[in-house]
Amino acid sequence: MSVRLGRPFFPLKPSECEGYGTTCAALACVHGAYHSVRGMPLCPTCYALVKMALDPHDKNDAGRWDQIVFGCGCGPDPCPDCAFFARAERRVVMVGERLNLSGCVWRPSDPAMELDFRLLRRLGALRWGPSRDRLLAAGVRWDAAVNLLMPDAVGKWEAGRASEVAEAIAPELNRYDVVILLGARVEDAFRGRLRRWLRLPHPNGRNREWNNPDLPHHVRRLFRMACTHSNMEERA
Repeated sequence: MSVRLGRPFFPLKPSECEGYGTTCAALACVHGAYHSVRGMPLCPTCYALVKMALDPHDKNDAGRWDQIVFGCGCGPDPCPDCAFFARAERRVVMVGERLNLSGCVWRPSDPAMELDFRLLRRLGALRWGPSRDRLLAAGVRWDAAVNLLMPDAVGKWEAGRASEVAEAIAPELNRYDVVILLGARVEDAFRGRLRRWLRLPHPNGRNREWNNPDLPHHVRRLFRMACTHSNMEERA
């Protein structure tokens, strides 16, 4: 059953979803890709749970999908980190660098579209893999995630282009309560453009900062402070 914790918590584990990995929008959301699959249906199990989380008779609640805390796959009750995030009622956005793809890389026909926050949000970031798992294990939760640069087969960092995108999307990011910037290069791209942010070490496995066994505890503390005091400008 869903648990009211300030924001509704979605308790389903991925293995319990009837359409996991194929056709269900809810579990796509668990893996950070929800904004790119809004047209997908919900499987019957997920539909029943979402109806419990969102009151269809409340005009201020119905349809506000992004107000659901989908969590980390814990359930039926939220883990301590998901419970904190649900109670905090803070809107959190994560900003990464770019997704590296070895296969066919899609780019918009109009380069100006790369500056569109809505497109970047639909493409998402940190949808799967050890980088996502590393942040979740450190207690970090978020509502939306974007990359500054389009997917690329090589992964070369383009500082100039990243700065252009940062300038374009900063007004949208400032609408969130907490903005998390992953790594020094992302922070440099936003110099003077954000009212508040929390910089965390990039969760890539090559970042040796994560070899420090105390870092996850430090990250969890900073994240909780940011969700409590949203005017923070901190670094881990």
